[in-house]
Amino acid sequence: MSELTVVASLCGISALAGYLLYRWRVAFWVAAAGAVALTLHAWGKWTLPGIAPAQGGLSRSLAMSFGMGAIVFALGGLSVRKPSLLPALGMVTLGLVAAAFLVNSGVGRALLFGGAVLLAALCAGEGPPERAEGPATLMLLGLVPIGMWVLTEMGLAPKGAGHLIALSALPLLGFVPFHSWAVTSFRDNSPLGTAFAVAILRLGVVAWLGLSGATGYIPSGALGRILIILGIFSLLWAGVRGFASRTFGELGGYLAAAQGGVMLLLYLGGTAISDILVYGVLSGTSLTALATGRELLIRARKENRGYPLATWVLLAGVLAAGGMPLTPGFQGQLLAVGRLSGLGKTLATALVLGSGAGLFLGGMNLLKPYSRALRFDEELLEPSAALLLALLVGIFLGIRG
Repeated sequence: MSELTVVASLCGISALAGYLLYRWRVAFWVAAAGAVALTLHAWGKWTLPGIAPAQGGLSRSLAMSFGMGAIVFALGGLSVRKPSLLPALGMVTLGLVAAAFLVNSGVGRALLFGGAVLLAALCAGEGPPERAEGPATLMLLGLVPIGMWVLTEMGLAPKGAGHLIALSALPLLGFVPFHSWAVTSFRDNSPLGTAFAVAILRLGVVAWLGLSGATGYIPSGALGRILIILGIFSLLWAGVRGFASRTFGELGGYLAAAQGGVMLLLYLGGTAISDILVYGVLSGTSLTALATGRELLIRARKENRGYPLATWVLLAGVLAAGGMPLTPGFQGQLLAVGRLSGLGKTLATALVLGSGAGLFLGGMNLLKPYSRALRFDEELLEPSAALLLALLVGIFLGIRG
């Protein structure tokens, strides 16, 4: 039995259980348990007889992807009470992303990763079916790597240029102008599903860039300069629009755009893939915290309940978005400023901190109407609420760059 078989089996079993139990929150815990098991296997902490886990950079890529999925599922199990297919769809998405890592064929990677993008769009699209602009846009972006492979096979692109197929997936990082789907999905569809799609696809793109050898073909010349400008503009635009956000959904979308700009600049600057993966996990955790708070806020409004738990979790998400100390956002900003020295220390610091400040001030402004809910309420003493807050604090303090 191969490593690919282990991943496919565990993802398939967890996805099936998640589908059968989709009406109950236990589906999230089943998916979280499956993702944790796969994370431990990828790190070599847990092995099956005769199965050696992947080694080196591939092991790190797999572990970070599964670990990010586990964080989303665990927080979802404590915040989402409506029937949800996110655990089932999410585990299949993780399986396809991991399979794209494990196959050696550029064709296989393009097809598997394209399939993962389509399923991730379904994760993000949970919500009103008439509001599908964001997920539909993500699906179209997912067709780009597949289309690039077709062009390669037709002889319209250099044969064997697997790095070109990988580079065609760069828009999935979500920098401007490829950020609109995230803003729309955060606002109109599933916040947690959108956070999952953003975080997992970014990790997949970065790992693909490393495995395909695309790091040796970093765009230069006019294309390189255009991409650098887009990365810088993403940070500037996200800071301005984040400050002017009218909803937490918009704030989450512009936070994703800022993070996508940083990841693009890190890649163009020749940063090690392992460091970009670390930033992907740190930024994905910040995004997930904000999405969890938005899920709780939506639930409180529907159930006509108070907002103490939702407000505290949203505050944690806003602090992480602004890069405040003791949050993953702070670790991410330190990593970004340290690795973007090619832009100049002053410019890199101003861009990263300025964007974070705009997002933080915008988030605090959105929190003003709920400020009275920032108190110790009896709702916070409920077991699920206390566990959620404890888990969130543990994740914030446990993740390091």
